[in-house]
Amino acid sequence: MGIECQQLEIIPGDSERVVQAGSHLTLTCTYRYVNEYDKRENNISWILPSYLTRNPKSGVEKRLLKTFNRNDTHLSSTMTLMNSTPEDTGYFGCVEILSWNTIGKISQYVYVHSDTTLIIDKMDDKYLFPKFEHRQGESLLIPCKPTHPNVTVSLSREKLSTNGEWDWDNITDLLSQPDSNWAFEPKLGMTLTNPKINDSGEYGCVGKMDNAVIYEYFSIYVLGRMELTRIDEIDDTLQAWLDGSNATFICRTSATSEFPSQPEWAYQIGDDGEMHVLNESNPTGEIRYDPVVYYVRNQEENNSTVIAFSVTLAILFAIGICIAVKPYFDKKRSGFREKVENKLESPIEEQTELITTSYGAADFSK
Repeated sequence: MGIECQQLEIIPGDSERVVQAGSHLTLTCTYRYVNEYDKRENNISWILPSYLTRNPKSGVEKRLLKTFNRNDTHLSSTMTLMNSTPEDTGYFGCVEILSWNTIGKISQYVYVHSDTTLIIDKMDDKYLFPKFEHRQGESLLIPCKPTHPNVTVSLSREKLSTNGEWDWDNITDLLSQPDSNWAFEPKLGMTLTNPKINDSGEYGCVGKMDNAVIYEYFSIYVLGRMELTRIDEIDDTLQAWLDGSNATFICRTSATSEFPSQPEWAYQIGDDGEMHVLNESNPTGEIRYDPVVYYVRNQEENNSTVIAFSVTLAILFAIGICIAVKPYFDKKRSGFREKVENKLESPIEEQTELITTSYGAADFSK
């Protein structure tokens, strides 16, 4: 942010600076009067980073000192933030206020550096490991930022391995992937665009400087509608399907209840118009069913658990098949399945998604 009013000046006047954690940060802002009315009515107010203004535990009331002085030509104010911490990193500045209206502003970005805190990733101290619940499709800002301009930042993710164990993928930097939906701005943080249920999980914001490496962990819970995707790499053409290529579909959904319903598969063969619910215990010879239920681990103790389902359906030699996914609730006491009605006001927004590929006659035996 630069000067937006020529009468305002901030001292020191650099656009950014680095201070050591534990030191006192001092800034002075001066304003030169334009006329007598300006001299009587003008005031200065200070801008502080969001962590200081939104988080009572920052102790800003006890650490912040401000003085104001007027003379015949200038209005000045000095701000001192004592015992600065890495979490104080952000924009500091002042605004010119005339008759309660903001006329101009000026600011500088201050890195509060510590050798043991190369990055910060939370807006408050509510959770040791921050968690972000977010709606599907809406961009999400993660405030993971470096405390020094020379810190290199990367992003890793914990994944569920094939044997059901959680493990960190420290090789892949999500920020550097060409098709990544992650973007990074050092003074703002990381932005996840168009988040999907598959983006739910545990993440590690990694800061590196010289020989030091620091990890800050956080969780993302993406809640919303079902997602149905095809993950095979064959061409989406008639000929590819006629050649008898395999197709693999994955259905994902999320829930915030302790006992959520798991998606079930239904399929339509040819043009018979009837959807058949897949028998999970005894699927047809052409279909292989592989359910995976994984928990996005919660950092606080309560009665609600965020769960993500990932159900894989592999179709062999698929030709002209419709795939649908519907949520059901298994009523164990009564021994039958009852379809759950859509209730948009509930934590789980259950939808039925249908993908149709009507390329030709079915190759399945009923």
